[in-house]
Amino acid sequence: MVELRSIVRLFERVGAKCRKLRRRNVYECWKGDVTAKITEDGITIVSPGEFRIWYSEFRTSEGIPDRDFLESLKSVTGARDVELDIPSELNLELKFDLDKADKAARVFNKMAEENLWVAVTNIEGELRLIRNGEQVSVDEWLKAFS
Repeated sequence: MVELRSIVRLFERVGAKCRKLRRRNVYECWKGDVTAKITEDGITIVSPGEFRIWYSEFRTSEGIPDRDFLESLKSVTGARDVELDIPSELNLELKFDLDKADKAARVFNKMAEENLWVAVTNIEGELRLIRNGEQVSVDEWLKAFS
């Protein structure tokens, strides 16, 4: 079994601030707007996004369906699961198994350092990819993880 504290140290090495939740074996880490929750079930990285209207399906500005983009993101980052979570706010969540902690820490750092997030806008439900404050193509956004 992996000790969670050793995973937390990986995140701290890339500049994250972390804390243990009281009476639980759960850690929360943050750097910029990106957060990570480290539990015995795995690592969840969350990048907050922006949306204006509820949509059921999204496309990038290049016409790529959201499911295809999320599959590409899952493939390039090595995440176990990737989803857009839109309850009252938009969150891009990447979930990693504990044995992928090194990869998760690198992805977490890239997302914070390059200010990577998504926005859902326009009447058509366009999924925009933001990198360092600029809208970029899918390839440019995914290239940050290479």
